[in-house]
Amino acid sequence: MANLKLLWKNVANNSTLSGGSWATALPLNNLKDKVISKVARSTNLTLANTKFNVDLGASLTYDTVSLVNHNFSSTALVRVTTSALSDYSVLDYNSGWLDIYAPAYAPSVIEWEQDNWYFGTVEDADLDKYQRTWFLVIDPVQTSRYLRIEIDDASNADGYVQAGRLLLGQALTFDVNYDLGATMRWVDDSIISRAISGALYADRRKKRRKFTFQSSFISDNQAFEDLFEMQRLLGIYGEVLVIPDADDTLNGFRRNFLGHIVTLDPIEHYKLDLNKQAFDLEELI
Repeated sequence: MANLKLLWKNVANNSTLSGGSWATALPLNNLKDKVISKVARSTNLTLANTKFNVDLGASLTYDTVSLVNHNFSSTALVRVTTSALSDYSVLDYNSGWLDIYAPAYAPSVIEWEQDNWYFGTVEDADLDKYQRTWFLVIDPVQTSRYLRIEIDDASNADGYVQAGRLLLGQALTFDVNYDLGATMRWVDDSIISRAISGALYADRRKKRRKFTFQSSFISDNQAFEDLFEMQRLLGIYGEVLVIPDADDTLNGFRRNFLGHIVTLDPIEHYKLDLNKQAFDLEELI
């Protein structure tokens, strides 16, 4: 189990995006819009058209990249490369082609007739129930100006790939993981009413995830250089990518989400060089 990661400094916000082929009405720059339902959509599934370049304007440091609210299928592949050169003739980093969804099941636990028996991946029918979030932890940490993302999803039934938000930055990884007792739940703002007959009616709203936890072993440096600054910069509106366990390939699509801070809880200095804080993070939709 990996320790909690929070990506809250998005250096891609001021970047220049280019490359690939994207719908006129749903352009590549939509990846920089905080309205994540406003997607960037490729014109088709040709590999040359489902890639894009990120120019940060200067060499910046980052170790995590993410695309939120995407439609990549369960068999999609992705490659991330970085360079100091705009033509990528010399690469600083090359992830190679990676599964968007790592194998999560052994063939022995899947029925022979199921579509995902061979690959062991999560099924598209399950993915459709969630706002899909892909991320990659880049190791080693990169300090580069240019980054390229290539998506290979030739069998996507939609006939295109799309995503609603690009995040890139150096994630905060907790030195000591959050305490036992953390909760993940659904928030449902649907309005329920009951007729005279007793029949139940609902004005249904889209549900969103909420992750609530406490961390009781936070160093002074992490408490104030990271968490205190995160609250100052984000407030209750700014975006934070929540990755409870980067090693969880089975339930990661259920647990990882782009959210915001609901309450700016205080940092409590309760022991020498130790702090604790409660967190309430809710999904953005």
